[in-house]
Amino acid sequence: MMGLGALQKSFAGSVMSPDRSNLPGLLGEIVAGGTLTVGQAIDVHRNGYYARLTEQLGETFEAVWWVLGDQAFFDTCAAYIGSTPSCSYNLSDYGASFPEFAATSEQGARLAFLEDLATFEWRFKELFHTREHSHVGSDELEALDDLSTARFELGAACFLFASRYGVYEIWKNRRSDQSDNAAMDWRTPQRLLGYKRDGKILVTCLEQVAFQTLARLAEGHTVGETIEAVSEAHPEFDEAAVSRLFETVFKTGIVTRIG
Repeated sequence: MMGLGALQKSFAGSVMSPDRSNLPGLLGEIVAGGTLTVGQAIDVHRNGYYARLTEQLGETFEAVWWVLGDQAFFDTCAAYIGSTPSCSYNLSDYGASFPEFAATSEQGARLAFLEDLATFEWRFKELFHTREHSHVGSDELEALDDLSTARFELGAACFLFASRYGVYEIWKNRRSDQSDNAAMDWRTPQRLLGYKRDGKILVTCLEQVAFQTLARLAEGHTVGETIEAVSEAHPEFDEAAVSRLFETVFKTGIVTRIG
């Protein structure tokens, strides 16, 4: 007779296993209900476990599902669930490593953009569950005696994402009826700013110079250090371009503190 802890561990292993590798040790420990055999009773829990986690992955990685189609997506999910058990009481936490897993799959080898697309969807999901932060206004910027020494702290309800591919265009089409998604132009790199403002999640495509500037500010560099470094690499980053960038910064509300 197994102890309670050993029985729970063996049962959990049988439920989470894609096959019945842990089943033999349970055969003499469980009494199935009704007309079910022990194997069938465990299959009920196993099938429910896989179905619920697949449903969660489908909610998070909706565009990946759209690109792959039902069967390929379900097969990828089954392989991922079989190798990556759920370790949190919150189902929304499940799938953090799915982008890397998808990249190493047969589908990832065929679709080079798959990892970036899945990563963008994970970041979008995290932003969805993040509380909107308070933001500073342009009046606080105008009150500064020396802008060059200021440091901008970006709030939690935003993210910067650089992709090697045009994943945002794919994501925007995820609910369309377009069947030939391979014909989409996804080979152009994108730099994206996602943010939450007034209860909405918005995504803006950024030019390389604007993205690099925001990335350096997010790392804690001062405005003066940032402008100097970016201007050296991009001579076109002139005073007018700087002004437009700051207009974007305060329009989006991504800065929560100026120090």
